[in-house]
Amino acid sequence: MADGVHARGYVAYDSTRCTPTSKCPAVVLVHDWNGLNDYEKERACMLSDQGYVAFAADIYGTSTPVATMLDWIAASSLHRQNATKYYNKIHAALETVLTFHVVDPARLGAVGYCFGGTGMVNLALAGHAGVNNLPLPAGLSGVVSFHGGIQPTSRLQIMNSTTRPKLLLESGGKDETHEDIGRLLDELESGGVNYEISRYGPGVGHAFTEWHGPLYDQMADSRSWASALRFFDELFAGKNTPVPKPSTTTEAGLPSQYVNYTVDGVTCQGYLQYNSSLCTASTKCPAVVIVHDWDGLTQYEIDRAYLVAKMGYVVFAADVYGLGTPVMTEADWAAASSAHRENMTNATFNKMVAAMNQVSAYGFVDTTKMAAIGYGFGGIGAVNLALAGHGGARGVPTALLGVVSHHGGVAPGHRIAAESAASRPKLLLESGGKADSNADIATLLDELEGVGASYEVSRLGSNVYQCFTEWGAAAPGVCEYSAHADLRSWMETKAFLTEIFSGGATGTHQTTNCTGDCSRCSGHGKCYYVPGPAPANVTGNNTNATPYDPVVCRCDPEWFDVEHPHRSCALGPDHVGIPVPPTTMGPNWLQFTTGSGMSAVMNAMFQVRLSGYRAAFPESLPKMQVKVSEYYGHCAGAANPVATVDRDSATAELPAPGAAGTYSLCAKWRTDFELLVTAAGAPLNLTVTGPLPGVTLHGYETCEQYLKAKNMTDMCGCFLTGTTATHAKVGNAFQIEGFKTNPNPPTIYTGCCSPYVPQHPHGNTTQMKDWGVCHIAGMGLAMFS
Repeated sequence: MADGVHARGYVAYDSTRCTPTSKCPAVVLVHDWNGLNDYEKERACMLSDQGYVAFAADIYGTSTPVATMLDWIAASSLHRQNATKYYNKIHAALETVLTFHVVDPARLGAVGYCFGGTGMVNLALAGHAGVNNLPLPAGLSGVVSFHGGIQPTSRLQIMNSTTRPKLLLESGGKDETHEDIGRLLDELESGGVNYEISRYGPGVGHAFTEWHGPLYDQMADSRSWASALRFFDELFAGKNTPVPKPSTTTEAGLPSQYVNYTVDGVTCQGYLQYNSSLCTASTKCPAVVIVHDWDGLTQYEIDRAYLVAKMGYVVFAADVYGLGTPVMTEADWAAASSAHRENMTNATFNKMVAAMNQVSAYGFVDTTKMAAIGYGFGGIGAVNLALAGHGGARGVPTALLGVVSHHGGVAPGHRIAAESAASRPKLLLESGGKADSNADIATLLDELEGVGASYEVSRLGSNVYQCFTEWGAAAPGVCEYSAHADLRSWMETKAFLTEIFSGGATGTHQTTNCTGDCSRCSGHGKCYYVPGPAPANVTGNNTNATPYDPVVCRCDPEWFDVEHPHRSCALGPDHVGIPVPPTTMGPNWLQFTTGSGMSAVMNAMFQVRLSGYRAAFPESLPKMQVKVSEYYGHCAGAANPVATVDRDSATAELPAPGAAGTYSLCAKWRTDFELLVTAAGAPLNLTVTGPLPGVTLHGYETCEQYLKAKNMTDMCGCFLTGTTATHAKVGNAFQIEGFKTNPNPPTIYTGCCSPYVPQHPHGNTTQMKDWGVCHIAGMGLAMFS
């Protein structure tokens, strides 16, 4: 309850790991603008997999409409326009999770998506002092904002507070302007907020983490999720181990040597190292060129080359200054680096390109795959390679797919201006908050976008200075090693190299392999294994279900590509179904049988999970009212197939039932659809079978939620179908049973309140306002009113 509004959240945790005697960190999750739904529940389960108690909060409240986009706009606008109200709701969720007996109150975090991401920014701006005398819990150490709105009109302004949770901001280049980002960071720094920000490039827009959304981006989803998990690891478990400085770079199987080469009459001496068992003439490896810092090619670059070579790449540390250039003192470094910064057109580019050509000449190098990594002075070189692009007077090879700049200066006077090119390498910029100004970063990104460059930018914290990857750097306030920034930038570099060399990133969902007969898929089906046990058949009061492992085939090529993994969480399976023999179901249809007539009004919501019996939470499309009537091609194989709904707001009519018959209901896309059956005649005898992983009542997840939302205190209650025990469990399945001709009420009505029981199943059926089926944590339940 917050601001007098009743809300119902969703909790997930591993009860074998999180106990009253072994408490776990907790992460509160705040939903996007369309309210708490399957997406947030699945993310909560993913967090529980990491050993956290995840609590998906309901900011809007159970009585707030969220059925249409107009509802979403109204609900989100109400909270965005009143940041204090919004803060109060999140505060209530944080206080709620602290009441859970398995939560460690000293280790608390929060994440938010879209609308919820704005809420995370507000928490950082408010600080632990809070708003309206509602301080944040002292244990709240960090918050993560995924594609959250950060415009000044959408959020709080900085509040006075001596301490604040750290903020990790995950953003798409198309989502916010660079200027708005810069203004926010300036405001955060003025208030002493410790922050990190990752910008995933000009091709990444809003809602990039939403698996089935039109703007979903696998790379940004994967990278931002890994970043968030590392963020919480660091905060909760102290996993801030620096990238280890090698004690030696000599290792069997990793041959190394110094290599002399000549550029414009200058002799340069580079350093080569690679894995000789992986990189051969028959199994060539990608190449990575390392460009040194302002003090020249030293043991530092050799150490980094060793670490990269162990990843399976051929590494060549370039010598940009050339043999004989003095590099003994800081004055030497300043002179050498300044000479090359001022002569970027010739000397520096020529020497970087020469190093790329040198490593490409080796027979164990894949000459189509190359990257460059620069540190300090070399980081400026990496930025310049992206600004120059492939070919042209610079001669940058097209094989250069990506460049990484670690703490390289980006001020306009330190780099070239963007140049015209048909293509260019992607840039990953790793920068400390104290190393580059927010205005200079914004200017660089505007230039990159102006020439169509692809980039990612990580700002690694307001307290991170130049030289943050250099193990021995210890010049306070100028050049300081940061274990945190070194580790974060190194992990991002490894992921970046994997992405550019393998041709893409993997999203946050994986599909389990299986075996099975998918011949009915006409060659384009895919088999999905969903682990059992699951009941084979459940009818009447039969609780002797036969466990087996079902196999599901996904056949329609128009279905979504990214599948949700099976989730159990601490609450048990979120959706369960009745497995049936393959002859009575298809990959995208379910089958139900009617008796000779229907007498009751039934209005139930069926959540059809076409990818598997218990695949958790695919996105919910707008509800479709369906009355089944005629054949549609996607129901091939069903008995007496009838129409499908293949677009929003379409309907199909169910033929008036006469003799008992079998009909098949199809859905082209996985979706929520509403089955509305109205008729008069003999008592109903309706059994639903098929791939029904879960059922909700009128869009609500549980009977209790429906009761509270409708303020219906006189309901008979929730009872399990086919048993006399309230909240008992019949396997992992539900069955829909209607009114029987037996003059005695079925046992499923036991305990139902007067005056309704005497009228069931005979008499005045108008007293029966609703008849539906819902579920609670894997139990099949029936509700009567």
